[in-house]
Amino acid sequence: MNVVRRKTSMKNKGVRLRILKKYRRLTKDSIILEKVRTRWERKGHKANLELIEFFQKQGPFPLMALPRELISNIFSVLHMKDRLRVRVNKKLNEIEAESKYEVEELRITEQSMNDTFESSMYEDQTHITFFEEQSYSSECIRRIARNASIKELQIRLTGSSDFHREVYNLIKEFDIGNLFIRFGNKEMQNEILVDSFLLGITNSCKIAELPRVANISSDGFYQLYQGMIVGAVKLEVLFCESIKKNTFISLLALIGITLRDGNVVSARNDIKVYEHIIEGIRQGVSVVHELLEMRFFSIGEEIYDIDEGIFCMTRMQNQEKKDEWMRNQHFAVRMETIPE
Repeated sequence: MNVVRRKTSMKNKGVRLRILKKYRRLTKDSIILEKVRTRWERKGHKANLELIEFFQKQGPFPLMALPRELISNIFSVLHMKDRLRVRVNKKLNEIEAESKYEVEELRITEQSMNDTFESSMYEDQTHITFFEEQSYSSECIRRIARNASIKELQIRLTGSSDFHREVYNLIKEFDIGNLFIRFGNKEMQNEILVDSFLLGITNSCKIAELPRVANISSDGFYQLYQGMIVGAVKLEVLFCESIKKNTFISLLALIGITLRDGNVVSARNDIKVYEHIIEGIRQGVSVVHELLEMRFFSIGEEIYDIDEGIFCMTRMQNQEKKDEWMRNQHFAVRMETIPE
């Protein structure tokens, strides 16, 4: 008997919760409310009528009567998508535009509307998904860039329209910890990843992971190198899936190092060059200067036989971190600098 009553009670509770949700969606239109009341009276739903009277006495929550500072604090605990929805109200829109907030992780992706699997993956509040079949404005991304501090930002778009250019260029305006960028269009990738883009993101993120960069020159890398050495930029780690070997050789020449087939020629004694040998294969070259290390390496191939390789530039913030980092490295061969 008790089991039957418990099941009936839970069922009634579920019905009442559904009624509450339905009621909250109703407007203040007295005609609609009167129709609902009449229907429930006819069916003898006394408890439901009591709920209506309770919420009528409570009235709507006076959000707009709160001070702007308090509303701003409320926005600080809302999810990103909830914040963007308040743009329908002019006052709330102004307050939201002035309030800052933090996001643990944000993914901005693009997919086809027919790709239901991807849609189900990106329903979380930290994902913004654009559809290839539709057109968009970059205003929502601009607003996020202006207000949000993001620990990790991942961007992968497939198109090549002005909208896509605007989104990628807005990265320079973000406040980011880790930045991860991928492209679904090679032409757009080569167009975006140039010197101005690299130098533009140096003060927007601490760690940047880029795909193949064919159009970033040795001059662009050298400017970044100079900024990282003196701590003039925010960027601490740059990782590129691939750069041209000639670009790396030209970068070394700008620094004052000539590297040919394992021979190093340099008049500088403040820079050390190391060669990485793994299982008899020369797979990498590291250049260490003050608190900065650059590494160019391949995977499973002779470093001098490849046209492109993986590139990484890392800045250690203090000597203690550098010493610890150096102790953890396994340099098989040290290449001494030779005066010119």
